[in-house]
Amino acid sequence: MTEFQEKLLQTFKVFADFCKTNDLKYFAAYGTCLGAVRHHGFIPWDDDIDVYMMRDDYERMLSLRDQLDGSIWKISDFRDGGYPYSFGKFYATDCSIWELRQFPLIMGPWIDIFPIDEWIDDNEDVSKLYNDVHYALWNYRKALSSQTWSEIWYDLIHLRGLNGPIKLVKKCFYSPLKRFYFKKAMTMVGKMKMLKGDMFKDWNDPQKKVYKKEWFNSIYELPFEDTSIACPIGYEIISLMNLGII
Repeated sequence: MTEFQEKLLQTFKVFADFCKTNDLKYFAAYGTCLGAVRHHGFIPWDDDIDVYMMRDDYERMLSLRDQLDGSIWKISDFRDGGYPYSFGKFYATDCSIWELRQFPLIMGPWIDIFPIDEWIDDNEDVSKLYNDVHYALWNYRKALSSQTWSEIWYDLIHLRGLNGPIKLVKKCFYSPLKRFYFKKAMTMVGKMKMLKGDMFKDWNDPQKKVYKKEWFNSIYELPFEDTSIACPIGYEIISLMNLGII
């Protein structure tokens, strides 16, 4: 492991203990699940840990985050002012990473936490709801983007492709409507939370994959570096889906 991955693994262990203490269930997701299957740990170039969490557990996790007060650990999601992501993060605060230049959000090594909601496949109304949620959160993210006038004028004067016009639109159109987009995002997420169906979906996933409920019926512990990580019982087929094989 790299020094960074060692710190990330420490963050994961604290996250896993927090979940165990509060009876919260999580599942390894995306490259983290694949790393557990292939490498019994990190994919060599990976720099974060991804987990799924069912909606009820995700919301309960947010309600319990004051338990971390006074520690170096923190939980954030888009309902926190200035936080630009549509999913949650569990992270350390004793070191600093500035992930994206346009967002003045600095945090330490993190666990990305993707809430999963119920889903009805091949349903036009549900697909429209998914798109509405996605774009509401994306517009809110653009409204939070920090674009200075000096950056905008520099890009425009030096004809740096579409950078200048895009930043100008974000500055003049999206930014003043930040509160509106936030309310819209909250409304759309509320509707998604009420959906009942026969499948599961992570509405942060741009590939629009859906999962059978039985793949998450139970947990299978896989070795992960010097500890273990909870994977969904259907981890093999989910890994193949994430690789694009099926």
